[in-house]
Amino acid sequence: MEMSTIEKDLEKLESCIANQDLNAAFKSLLVIFKKTSVHRKKQDEVFGGWTEEQVQYIATRLVGAVNFLFLQKTFKLNEAGFSQLVPFQSNYAAIVYLTPFKNSDFVIRRILDMDEDGNHSDDISLHSFLKMVFLWSPFSKVQLPFKEFLTNYPEIMTPVVLSCFRALNYAEKHSHENREEVVRTLVEMEGFDLEINDDRVASMVGPAWMNLSYASAYNKYEAKRVFNRSYESWMKRRGVKEPKFPVVRTLKDKPVLAIMSEALNVTHAMFRCYGDTIIGLKERFHTIGFHCRGCFNENVHFAFDEIVELPDSNSDIKKAISLVLKKQPDMLIYTSLGMNNVMIPMANIRLAPIQMAFLGHPMSTQSRHIDYIGAETCSIPYTRVFSEKIVDFGGTLPMYKVDDKSKWKAPKTHVRENKKQLDIAVPSMLMKLNHDFLSMLILIKERVSRNIKFHFFPHVPGITYQNAMKAIKTVLPDSVVHPPFNYKMYMEKLSACDLYLGPFPFNNSNGNVDALKVFLPMVVLRGDPELCGVEGVADVSVLEKAEAPSEMIADTFEEYYELALKMIEEDDYRESIAKKLFDLNLDETLYNTDTAVRAVEAVWNTYINHEAYQNSDEKVFYMDEPVELDEAL
Repeated sequence: MEMSTIEKDLEKLESCIANQDLNAAFKSLLVIFKKTSVHRKKQDEVFGGWTEEQVQYIATRLVGAVNFLFLQKTFKLNEAGFSQLVPFQSNYAAIVYLTPFKNSDFVIRRILDMDEDGNHSDDISLHSFLKMVFLWSPFSKVQLPFKEFLTNYPEIMTPVVLSCFRALNYAEKHSHENREEVVRTLVEMEGFDLEINDDRVASMVGPAWMNLSYASAYNKYEAKRVFNRSYESWMKRRGVKEPKFPVVRTLKDKPVLAIMSEALNVTHAMFRCYGDTIIGLKERFHTIGFHCRGCFNENVHFAFDEIVELPDSNSDIKKAISLVLKKQPDMLIYTSLGMNNVMIPMANIRLAPIQMAFLGHPMSTQSRHIDYIGAETCSIPYTRVFSEKIVDFGGTLPMYKVDDKSKWKAPKTHVRENKKQLDIAVPSMLMKLNHDFLSMLILIKERVSRNIKFHFFPHVPGITYQNAMKAIKTVLPDSVVHPPFNYKMYMEKLSACDLYLGPFPFNNSNGNVDALKVFLPMVVLRGDPELCGVEGVADVSVLEKAEAPSEMIADTFEEYYELALKMIEEDDYRESIAKKLFDLNLDETLYNTDTAVRAVEAVWNTYINHEAYQNSDEKVFYMDEPVELDEAL
């Protein structure tokens, strides 16, 4: 049988190491790394199309070769070589996790001559140090002094710290605690500048900026200040200059509103959440939709007056900023922040006199250039740690109703046939499946008297799917971890389940809508506003808007646990909830556009009253009465 490309690449790598041609081995390793990907938008060329057994075989061969290479004292990794390897650090960590090793700790210990108690010589060469920090990952049990290393070796440690947030898999306790430790370190180093001098490293900041929000620490938002400060310095080094705006604004009857969209099409979560509001803004503003190349679908062009495409690389940040400034927006809104490596740094410079962010990704930006967050009323108690002023959008915003042509089969009845096995859906992205939440599921499974099976829908492909499957099955061995499906298949799989358990502290949004559409009883947790941010009330926001049964909402961890047990053990109770879901009219509640009008008026009032709001000591602005245009002018 003819060898595959990866087998040929591995054979070349192994041959180079065996012949002690370590320079050639390094080059061969880079060739393989460049073909790997843990990102949904970039296809992995190494593990795609292989069975689980084949993936483990290839991963183990690769990791075995790397281990042997790094243990060679004659392999002296220098800073130039490290800078070539480190962009692939999170990819490699994911591959290592697929093997029986799961981490590279035994190699790290050998490199450091570490004893069983963790003691090692302080006399470590630069070559050994670089090997160690590349091999370290959130899956490691070897502890690193992040603050000391980041302070003393910022150029080396910055990409390592950033990679820590790209793992996506924090199911096991030590992985979860490693991430929390990095978050605490960044919070303590608030004024620190990462000194980003490489565009490749700059591209790693965006995912970290986004993914730290899935941590559990209440003050995790504060860690963004390090990233924001570093973004500002990086943009200055790239020649970006802060624009100047008139001290006194001239109010217009149809001001220009820049709407910055990280990703948008009619089925995307951002349009489902804000589509009706975006459409409504055209009544008050001349709206310009800005998007990066490849992140915008023609099916949403109708929602804007004008469309402008921006470059899709952060190396073109200066050009992207100039394209926005050319349109001279009077106000600018980010519908979300966290998914795009061009948009996130742009939020750290002022491109319009007034700048606002919606809670498409429910967190504070901590940027000194974002003036406001537009929030639903139920979210406002959770904005206590936000750096921005809060504009009340009134009741929960409507979900945009997609014209669904996938023809998935909805259940014909709300009654679910009693089965020997109860199937429980967890339709949550992998990042939300943290150790704390999974520990709750373990407790539930240990307590119930009947057979249950968890069905996870992490919606990740390739290496990351294999990684997710191994991580989840490590803590819940008999679970089903589903690969990505098209919407029709996903909805059919979801409708075949008997119960839905919502994650915490970072809730779902669209998963709740999908569950309501198939009349699936749910258990969700209302986060404590003293302990979590807006991400902890997203489930409740959707359910209350839909006028779904309040019995599905728990207010404490203990209530969540007891309610889950009740839903599982008592068929009649669970079916009574399903019947109430079957009787809901989502067109009159969840898809009702009246609250979108309220949000449009709130944005308009902010445009009119910006100076008054900024000079006020108030943090939250409730607008009970819309300001009329002729009165304002």
